[in-house]
Amino acid sequence: MKEWLQKVGWHENPFNFKIYPDLMVGYKDELTRLQNAIDAENKFSIILGDTGAGKTNLLKWLITHCDSYSNVKYMPKPPKTEDNFLIYLKDELLSPNFIQRLFNSYSLYNIHHELDKKLDEPSLLIIDEGHEASPQVLEWVRTIIDHVDNLSVISAGLPEFKETLSENVYTLYNRATDVIYLNSLDKDETIDLVRKRIEKAGGSSLEPFTQSAIMKIYEFADGFPREILRTCNRCVVHAAKNDFSFIEAKDVEDIMEDNEVQKSRSDQQDEDEEVSKEVKEDKMKELTEKQKKVVEVMKDQGKCSSGEIADTLDITSYSSRSHAVRSINNILKRLMENGIVDRERNGRSYNYYLD
Repeated sequence: MKEWLQKVGWHENPFNFKIYPDLMVGYKDELTRLQNAIDAENKFSIILGDTGAGKTNLLKWLITHCDSYSNVKYMPKPPKTEDNFLIYLKDELLSPNFIQRLFNSYSLYNIHHELDKKLDEPSLLIIDEGHEASPQVLEWVRTIIDHVDNLSVISAGLPEFKETLSENVYTLYNRATDVIYLNSLDKDETIDLVRKRIEKAGGSSLEPFTQSAIMKIYEFADGFPREILRTCNRCVVHAAKNDFSFIEAKDVEDIMEDNEVQKSRSDQQDEDEEVSKEVKEDKMKELTEKQKKVVEVMKDQGKCSSGEIADTLDITSYSSRSHAVRSINNILKRLMENGIVDRERNGRSYNYYLD
């Protein structure tokens, strides 16, 4: 790969998933709407898009082009709990000194007073992966932006984020002055994305891709930035392996067809494993109480002999330990017949384990 990269004049693979805000491509109308919302200091805005639509890249671009706000904070994921949200507000937005930490007891019910005094200029909190936030945390987001005059929030998430807000936190959703959707890039924007990435890596224009190859990549990726990068990366790996000087449309078709075959095989394997898992779960439900106890011991201990299982179980109901071991051997035999247990030889005896 390194030799091939040098051959085409690249100092690195341009199609990794690194985020380059300076290479922002497309979404001109959406960016204009977002910039207008920022300039107007709107309290809450939402960015929606499917996985790979470029939400995070847009947010990172926004951080570097947000001149209207003196204080911009980026949260890559929302806090899981209300306590974590309080810690974030205190540490990142309030930033109390040592003395303030000693003599102030902050809670979500009073921290807005301090934040309102602290944030004396327009400030912006950007929350990525907003769909992962709990309704409780989102309720407190609404409370904070209501009571802190100079604080605005922009949150990005999957399309279902809108449904979560409208159904569970309507008070926050109702404050969204802008709901902006990121769909996909068009053909010209796809070409621009590939060209900028190649030039960032030291290359020239689209080489070694032909324009027809980029159009094929656009078709396979449906214009989604991450899928465009993923498909380009597969093409680069294939070209390096076969020492191709150019990547043409037919090469893209062959690579993606091979990928679909591999994906189909993987999906079939996953389906077979899922069916096997369901069958085992059904068999587990049919176990007798004694069989269940033996299985529980094996879950805890891993591989073990019938004697070791007997030493763990309550065998007072048996006339002797040997009778207990004989009974456990019969149970293990039945479990093996049902495909729940397997065994391996250990000297003159066997160790049993869950299959």
